[in-house]
Amino acid sequence: MEIDPWMWRAIIARRHDIVYGKFFDKKAGFISKKWLPVFANYRRDGYDFDALYDDGKAPNKHKKIMVNFMEDNADSEIYSNELKNKLDLVRMEKRDLMVL
Repeated sequence: MEIDPWMWRAIIARRHDIVYGKFFDKKAGFISKKWLPVFANYRRDGYDFDALYDDGKAPNKHKKIMVNFMEDNADSEIYSNELKNKLDLVRMEKRDLMVL
């Protein structure tokens, strides 16, 4: 019986307290939801998203993404292609998502 070496990704992703993305120098990995805001602020040179946006260092399309996950949608899950279509961001480039 052969075991899929990547099966652990699906098992970890089902826990819902961990997020998966290209966080580490364009390499994919997992981060605890508890630590994601701290990690994101570190990646933004200490800015929280609102300050980054207010200072003109984040484009409007990033604001649309952030607003999508505020309050009522904070714990929702959505595939990136569905989010792009929902927010009319079909032409979003990979590098644009790295700042988030």
